[in-house]
Amino acid sequence: TTTTTTATGAGTGLLAMYAARAGAGKVVAVEATSTMAKVAQVVTRKHGFGRAVDVVNAFSHDVVVRGGGGGGGAAGGGSATIGTAADVLVAEIFDYQLLGERALTTFADAFARGLVKKDAVVVPARATVWAQLVNLHDRSNVAIDVGGGGGGGSHHSVNLDVWDTYQRELLQPSWQGVRLEEHAADVALTAPFKAAEFDFSASQPPQKLAAPCQRVATVTGLRDGSWNAVVYWYHLHLDDEAVVSTGPGASRAWTQALQYMTTPLPIRRGETTKVVV
Repeated sequence: TTTTTTATGAGTGLLAMYAARAGAGKVVAVEATSTMAKVAQVVTRKHGFGRAVDVVNAFSHDVVVRGGGGGGGAAGGGSATIGTAADVLVAEIFDYQLLGERALTTFADAFARGLVKKDAVVVPARATVWAQLVNLHDRSNVAIDVGGGGGGGSHHSVNLDVWDTYQRELLQPSWQGVRLEEHAADVALTAPFKAAEFDFSASQPPQKLAAPCQRVATVTGLRDGSWNAVVYWYHLHLDDEAVVSTGPGASRAWTQALQYMTTPLPIRRGETTKVVV
């Protein structure tokens, strides 16, 4: 086959080797970190893919197609040059927040500057983001042993809810990782709801693919309480069948993303509320 594949965020070259083994005639593995790019070169050669895989040490935004081919847009000014626009784009540029590694702008740039063909197949093709309102780290009334040691101390209930206040101020709007499955089931105050959807395929105009989005979701309380954080996770749809999830209990590599609210908000069982995400 004459299929050309670009693997963005190539890492150690694993996805590039998979693409070559699947039949790609040429694979361009783009990796921004110089040390990782050297590792990818060694790994791909060691496994017999030295001719099929070209490792390029650059950000994809700095890569141009020789002659500006590909039909997507004007290429120019890059620090690395590849021979032809790709028929397939494979990317692993996601973190536990999904978009923290500039995935949307990377895909949009690849189509806009013609690094991939207009009808290129993108893997993953889509992503669905799920969210859940929770109450985490409620530190009020914590039992603490204030004895003098030796097992003879007494336990007193100490209210530490002031920590929650400062924790929210310190962390909001920053994100942190959490494994929701490690917490009691009653921390969840709503069922999971769909927060966002992204289509990475060529059917989306570059300006739309990279545009900020906002969604209003209507959610129903599972129990009475105050939610002080939102937990997010996502499903990567590699194609119309295969799905990779970062949801609770689904991944040993990725956690869910947790964002604290500035002020806890009440919710009651059976009550609906609108959330802007």
